[in-house]
Parts: sequence; structure tokens; C-alpha cells
Amino acid sequence: QRLPHSPYLLVLLHTGEYWMAVARLVERYVAPTRFVIPIWNYRDPFTYGALMSLEGLGHKVEILDSNSPATALCIARRIRQGHQVIIFSDIPVSLNTSRAGEPVDGTLFGRAAQFVKGPMFLASRLGCPVLLAGHRVQLGSHGQLHAIAHIAHGEVQDMLAYWSKA
Repeated sequence: QRLPHSPYLLVLLHTGEYWMAVARLVERYVAPTRFVIPIWNYRDPFTYGALMSLEGLGHKVEILDSNSPATALCIARRIRQGHQVIIFSDIPVSLNTSRAGEPVDGTLFGRAAQFVKGPMFLASRLGCPVLLAGHRVQLGSHGQLHAIAHIAHGEVQDMLAYWSKA
């Protein structure tokens, strides 16, 4: 299945295998596309190199430090320029004394779960739709990428409500 070239916030649920989820998403774009991928472990050379290797598929990849205060502004600029932004949507996490992500209730694999609401907030503010996808690992293969929901641009609460049901 080919994906649209209009700017989307491509939100991957952090299920499956990180590199493969991004690669399976990027390979769906036939025409050369510029992808912006903010990552938490920006300084890890393996992670950075693995994501940059996606340029071998004929695309341009820009890796951002998700911990940098300038990242949200850069994402906004790139969306306005028509680039695709891939963000992982994790469960709210606490590490030592810092907490990342304000939680929103939803379901995951049929059970109650919490997710961060940042991606929907960002999409609402930027005026772009969201493609919510997930990756399922399959032994002996590249796994499967599943488009879970297309969430039209709207007010953040409406987008969150739709997402929590997806």
C-alpha cells in the first residue's frame, strides 16, 4: 500500500522492532520523499547510522534530537515545507526524577493503556492529519506494518478521542 505525499504526522506505536517499523514505513513511499525523524537516543551512532541508511531507498532523512527544545519548531517548519515526520508514540515514561509525556487513556491489545498525547497535540497545532501505524514482528521476515487509523486534522481533544479508540 502506497502512502500519500501530502504532509502527515506519521505516528508509530512503539510495538514491534524500532528500525524495521521505520524502514517498512519509508519503503512505502515510491517517489523520493524527505523524512524527519526525531529520536530520543540521538547521540547513539548505531541508531543514527541505521536511520540514515534509509537514504539508500532513495529518500532524504533528517534525524532530530527529540530532547532538544528546537525540535518542535523544526518539525513545524518541515511539515509546512511538505516533508513527512515520523514520531514514535510511547507509553508515558518516568526515568529517575523526570517524566516524559502527559498521559491519555486508551487501549492497547484490548487492554486499558496510557499513551502520551504529544503527537496529537502537535498535529492539531500544525493543522495536519495523522497516520497511526504499528509494526508486528514475525520471525524469519521483516514483519508487518499495519495502518491502524487515519486521524483527520481537528481540535486536539477530538483527535485524542479518535486515537484512544483506534
